Amino acid sequence: MKNTKLKPLLSWIDSSENSGFSLNNLPYGIAEIKPGKTIGVTRIGNQVVNLDELAQLQAFNGLHPELLHVFSQPILNYFIELGGEVHHELRLRLQQVFGAGNTNKQQIEAIKKSALVL
Repeated sequence: MKNTKLKPLLSWIDSSENSGFSLNNLPYGIAEIKPGKTIGVTRIGNQVVNLDELAQLQAFNGLHPELLHVFSQPILNYFIELGGEVHHELRLRLQQVFGAGNTNKQQIEAIKKSALVL
């Protein structure tokens, strides 16, 4: 029988490879980051990532243009409506941005400063 377990993707975020939320398993959700401000998020390791802020940092450039706006909404319906191909493209981009192989130190510092919630 063939082993189909994915090799864990490593991240520059501490503890992500030991978490149930590694780069191989990126959940999408909604979080209230401050009173009255509910946005789309994902989780990597023990960090909650503000996807709206990530979009503002231009991490989604070149992907579907609606990704610049859907995570500012208090629901994921608009993101879900974009479909599987867009979801797959976003997952690949998040794996690239948060992957251990990302050498763009300016991008990493900007993300640490404004897009990591916890």
